[in-house]
Amino acid sequence: MVMAPSRTDLKNRKSIRFPEYDYSQPGAYFVTILTYQRQPFFGNLVNGLMELSPLGRLAASVWLGLPNRFAGVEIDEFIVMTDHFHGILLLNQGIIQTYDSLSLTTPTRRSLGTIVGTFKSTVSKVYHFNNPGNNEPIWHRNYFERIIRDEHELNGIREYILTNPVRSEVEE
Repeated sequence: MVMAPSRTDLKNRKSIRFPEYDYSQPGAYFVTILTYQRQPFFGNLVNGLMELSPLGRLAASVWLGLPNRFAGVEIDEFIVMTDHFHGILLLNQGIIQTYDSLSLTTPTRRSLGTIVGTFKSTVSKVYHFNNPGNNEPIWHRNYFERIIRDEHELNGIREYILTNPVRSEVEE
């Protein structure tokens, strides 16, 4: 059984984010999220293409649904790999509205971390609800992000995402 970190452990963790950067401001962000212990939960790589498992299909579906949950958020290129996920999120306004039952009409300041956290927790909750005997963690505790600074960088990251399955298969 996997033990969750204590509150003391959580308070002493160091953030890997830029301390002075406002992650709720408009911009493009490249996000990489790893599975717990790099387990290949999301499917198999076959001939340079991903064959998604049910959990991999769930992750893709939840990611595609983020714009329905957060106004001002757009999905760009993304890929679900065997043991990680790459995606580009576009935040189009500083105040991101959320459409949950508690705040249908109240705009709430939402950050990249809130959006990624919502994605990860939704995938976990739906998966564990549908697989009640399995309580294993799905996600690595954090995520990696890159602030995309211009169109050239955006296009390079898009290419990286699109070619990830072919590169990964060559590396195996």
